[in-house]
Amino acid sequence: MLKKEILLDSRQLSAARISFPQYRALRRQVVRFLVATAGFYSRLSGLRITPRRAFHLLHGQAGAFVALLPLPMSPLFRLLAYAWVVLAVFSCFSRK
Repeated sequence: MLKKEILLDSRQLSAARISFPQYRALRRQVVRFLVATAGFYSRLSGLRITPRRAFHLLHGQAGAFVALLPLPMSPLFRLLAYAWVVLAVFSCFSRK
Protein backbone atom coordinates (compact mmCIF):
# COMPACT_ATOMS: atom_id res chain seq x y z
CA MET A 1 0.00 0.00 0.00
CA LEU A 2 1.38 3.39 -0.97
CA LYS A 3 1.39 6.25 1.46
CA LYS A 4 0.29 9.55 -0.05
CA GLU A 5 1.39 12.79 1.53
CA ILE A 6 0.83 16.39 0.57
CA LEU A 7 3.07 19.09 1.95
CA LEU A 8 1.61 22.58 2.06
CA ASP A 9 3.46 25.75 2.79
CA SER A 10 1.51 27.57 5.50
CA ARG A 11 2.68 30.97 4.25
CA GLN A 12 0.78 30.42 1.02
CA LEU A 13 -2.43 29.52 2.83
CA SER A 14 -2.64 32.58 5.02
CA ALA A 15 -6.23 33.69 5.46
CA ALA A 16 -5.25 37.32 5.14
CA ARG A 17 -3.76 36.78 1.69
CA ILE A 18 -6.65 34.84 0.21
CA SER A 19 -9.30 37.01 -1.40
CA PHE A 20 -12.68 35.58 -2.13
CA PRO A 21 -14.27 37.44 -5.03
CA GLN A 22 -17.00 34.82 -5.25
CA TYR A 23 -17.76 35.29 -1.55
CA ARG A 24 -18.04 39.05 -2.00
CA ALA A 25 -20.30 38.61 -5.02
CA LEU A 26 -22.50 36.16 -3.12
CA ARG A 27 -22.68 38.51 -0.15
CA ARG A 28 -23.70 41.39 -2.42
CA GLN A 29 -26.46 39.24 -3.92
CA VAL A 30 -27.74 38.19 -0.47
CA VAL A 31 -27.76 41.79 0.76
CA ARG A 32 -29.55 42.89 -2.41
CA PHE A 33 -32.14 40.13 -1.86
CA LEU A 34 -32.64 41.17 1.78
CA VAL A 35 -33.09 44.82 0.81
CA ALA A 36 -35.65 43.87 -1.83
CA THR A 37 -37.43 41.56 0.61
CA ALA A 38 -37.47 44.30 3.26
CA GLY A 39 -39.02 46.68 0.74
CA PHE A 40 -41.66 44.11 -0.12
CA TYR A 41 -42.46 43.47 3.54
CA SER A 42 -42.60 47.23 4.18
CA ARG A 43 -45.12 47.76 1.38
CA LEU A 44 -47.11 44.72 2.47
CA SER A 45 -47.34 45.57 6.17
CA GLY A 46 -47.23 49.37 6.09
CA LEU A 47 -44.40 49.29 8.65
CA ARG A 48 -40.76 50.14 8.09
CA ILE A 49 -38.98 46.79 7.84
CA THR A 50 -35.20 46.84 7.79
CA PRO A 51 -33.13 44.16 6.03
CA ARG A 52 -32.21 42.75 9.46
CA ARG A 53 -35.88 42.39 10.33
CA ALA A 54 -36.54 40.83 6.93
CA PHE A 55 -33.79 38.32 7.69
CA HIS A 56 -35.45 37.41 10.99
CA LEU A 57 -38.86 37.16 9.32
CA LEU A 58 -37.42 34.81 6.73
CA HIS A 59 -36.01 32.70 9.56
CA GLY A 60 -39.45 32.62 11.15
CA GLN A 61 -41.04 31.57 7.88
CA ALA A 62 -38.50 28.79 7.41
CA GLY A 63 -39.14 27.58 10.96
CA ALA A 64 -42.91 27.65 10.42
CA PHE A 65 -42.48 25.68 7.20
CA VAL A 66 -40.43 23.04 9.02
CA ALA A 67 -42.85 22.93 11.97
CA LEU A 68 -45.91 22.50 9.76
CA LEU A 69 -44.51 19.85 7.42
CA PRO A 70 -46.98 16.97 7.24
CA LEU A 71 -44.30 14.41 7.95
CA PRO A 72 -43.95 12.08 10.90
CA MET A 73 -41.47 13.86 13.18
CA SER A 74 -40.67 13.47 16.82
CA PRO A 75 -42.46 15.86 19.17
CA LEU A 76 -39.08 17.19 20.30
CA PHE A 77 -38.21 18.18 16.73
CA ARG A 78 -41.55 19.94 16.32
CA LEU A 79 -41.06 21.72 19.64
CA LEU A 80 -37.63 22.90 18.50
CA ALA A 81 -39.14 24.18 15.25
CA TYR A 82 -41.84 26.08 17.16
CA ALA A 83 -39.17 27.56 19.43
CA TRP A 84 -37.23 28.58 16.30
CA VAL A 85 -40.29 30.45 15.00
CA VAL A 86 -40.94 32.19 18.31
CA LEU A 87 -37.31 33.25 18.74
CA ALA A 88 -37.07 34.50 15.16
CA VAL A 89 -40.22 36.61 15.43
CA PHE A 90 -39.28 37.86 18.88
CA SER A 91 -35.81 38.87 17.70
CA CYS A 92 -37.37 40.58 14.70
CA PHE A 93 -39.57 42.89 16.73
CA SER A 94 -37.41 43.31 19.83
CA ARG A 95 -34.65 45.23 17.97
CA LYS A 96 -35.13 48.65 16.48
